[in-house]
Amino acid sequence: TTVATSTSGTGAATTVDNSPATMTTTPVASTPTLPVIDLPQTEVGGASALINGVQVTATIGRENNELLVSVGPITARIWAVAADGGKVPLDADGRLRMMPGDSVTVDIDGFDPDTPVEVRLYSDPVLLGRSKVGSSGSLTASYEVPAKAETGNHTVVFVGTGKGQDVSLGLNVARSEEHT
Repeated sequence: TTVATSTSGTGAATTVDNSPATMTTTPVASTPTLPVIDLPQTEVGGASALINGVQVTATIGRENNELLVSVGPITARIWAVAADGGKVPLDADGRLRMMPGDSVTVDIDGFDPDTPVEVRLYSDPVLLGRSKVGSSGSLTASYEVPAKAETGNHTVVFVGTGKGQDVSLGLNVARSEEHT
């Protein structure tokens, strides 16, 4: 599915480059339009990816209110952090349920070293942030859920390159008015 992507995203991504251990914050400038991308199709509580444009099912596990996702060259640990700093529990469907001001936090391996990763929130496309993968191929970063995100199902999409292949990793999440 191709999704039109008009938006004006604002926010900041906090990134940790694990090789060397430095932390940078990259503000996301107001963007009138995001480039159109094909999106992986995800089920409620699920994850999937497009690798070079081909839909691939992800393996997803759950541990300590974190999602463990593996697909193609990518392995990720993903969790939600409340605006007050506490970890948000997974909901009854086993997915992240976040409120505005909460952040989706990721620890991902498998993207090509020293390459950019863009993080978007769909259904109303919003750029959550851009980060640079560390020289070891790891990325640890947090992306804030914007106040304008509507209540309901969404997909967080990580777009980058892994083993020279175009990768769009999608994860089904929910935006709600309260934590579960």
